Amino acid sequence: MFILETFILGSLAYAGGKLLFRSKPAPDENPQTGKQSILDPATGPKQGQQALTQAQARRDLWASSAALGLAVAGTTLRLPFFSLASLPIMLLVFAATYGEAWQALCRRRVDSHVLDATRISVCVVMGYTVIAALNALLHASSQRMLLRSEEEMRNTLQESLGLEDRVAWVECDGIEIQVPLEQVKPGLVMVLRGGNTVQASGIVLSGNAMVCKRFAEDQATEATPGVWLAKDTRILAGLICLCAKAAPETSSGLYGQLQDGPLAQTPLRQIGESVGRHMAPWMLTAFALSTPLMGINRAAAFLTTSFGAQMHRLGPYTARQFIGFASHHGILIRDPLALELANLVNTVIFDARVLEHPAARPHVAGLVYALRLRPWPTSDALALPFATYAMSTNEDQGRRLADDFGLDGYFIEAEGSVRANLIGELQLGGRIVCYVGTGDEDAEAMQTAILSVDVREPSDLSETNAHIVLLDPRLRGVLGIFGLARLFFAKQRFNLLAPFGIDLIDISTTVFLHFGLFYSVLLSYTGLLTGMAQANMPKVQPAALPKAPLPPTPGEESRKFIA
Repeated sequence: MFILETFILGSLAYAGGKLLFRSKPAPDENPQTGKQSILDPATGPKQGQQALTQAQARRDLWASSAALGLAVAGTTLRLPFFSLASLPIMLLVFAATYGEAWQALCRRRVDSHVLDATRISVCVVMGYTVIAALNALLHASSQRMLLRSEEEMRNTLQESLGLEDRVAWVECDGIEIQVPLEQVKPGLVMVLRGGNTVQASGIVLSGNAMVCKRFAEDQATEATPGVWLAKDTRILAGLICLCAKAAPETSSGLYGQLQDGPLAQTPLRQIGESVGRHMAPWMLTAFALSTPLMGINRAAAFLTTSFGAQMHRLGPYTARQFIGFASHHGILIRDPLALELANLVNTVIFDARVLEHPAARPHVAGLVYALRLRPWPTSDALALPFATYAMSTNEDQGRRLADDFGLDGYFIEAEGSVRANLIGELQLGGRIVCYVGTGDEDAEAMQTAILSVDVREPSDLSETNAHIVLLDPRLRGVLGIFGLARLFFAKQRFNLLAPFGIDLIDISTTVFLHFGLFYSVLLSYTGLLTGMAQANMPKVQPAALPKAPLPPTPGEESRKFIA
């Protein structure tokens, strides 16, 4: 028996040590690749902290796996030493949970962290080592999935904004060398191949390649010597040498806004967290009162029920999935609240400059037609038909745009506060407005509208006050915004209701079927992991827009509005 104990313990210690050593990043290396990192000065320190957090999550996962192995071995082989050895490893995984529980108690509050810390303490005191280790493994796995979603969203945003390549290949004395992007100056010759993005505008000196603008792969052109290529042009195939005529932009103000977006509150998330906060003290009380009647194992099941508190993890997780998916199609969601607000819209107002863009004109009529075909719940509730308008400073332009694209009307208004006041009056009358404009020039109007969309070129990475940034001037993403909004609301509603229902099942099986803490832990994490699984990979694709406009309904509303 001594030989068997020594073999099992030695194997676990060796495996754990190897895994912990591999997951520990070197001071000057990328923890993910093991290669030397060249970080963007604007985002590098934050990125390094996130990488360390990922390494900590991996360590917790391996540590909880080792703890579960020790606990199972100790219980199966009746070796108390193994069971006891699993406890400090398991407590290390829950160190952050105990810290948050202590902070909540210092504020004289009982929340989900207090319930978790109490549950783990019960397992330690009562010797439920397998249950505690299983809880630690499920906790570490869910944390790893949450952090991985954050990493995937960050990588997707960097790719969508052209920030993924922070180095460039330049030609020096006939030799290609790699330099940090910040060292690229006007006059340097950059070597670009298929899959690269032009980081600095310039003229093609030699070579041949097929290129396109970002998010416009169906409009590829050929780049030959003498052709000017703008920043953010994609190289689809071929090889060229480009003489940089401007220094690359390293600003990432918009990128920072998008990274912080998932942390913003949404109504459904607020509901879930509020219910969880109110129910936590009652669940702790139920545990204390039912312990003499049911036994501590069954009573501890009340400590696994959160009744909506899972939304503080499921809300940001779902938002990251949608933000990352939308950015692939040139839709940058700065605030996930916009996806819930988009379901309330019954009026879309386009700034005339957006409609007059050469890339947009062939698609606007089809877009208006497709928007009319969508269901608009608030239109039925308020008895106001869905409508689209143009906002112009010139009456002739407004009338022409309404006639060309089949809009319901147009407004003749100056820019600035006058437009904002008009939108405010429309919304007081039941018109819930989505304003599609051009950023800073329409800042006041965008702040007033319930939903605002800033249409800009992919090369513009400055900060914005709009809820959503559209990097495709063809406006095809406008329809995708409302499709994503409908799916986002459905998934958030599932995230709120599904764990709530599972908690009710947990309590019912504990009271009536005499299930214990082991089943309650499994059911609790089933609700969390189910919500995370259904939030993955939204299947909304940018829809193909009909080409023929829908004729306006005669007499529905006036075709001309002059405030």
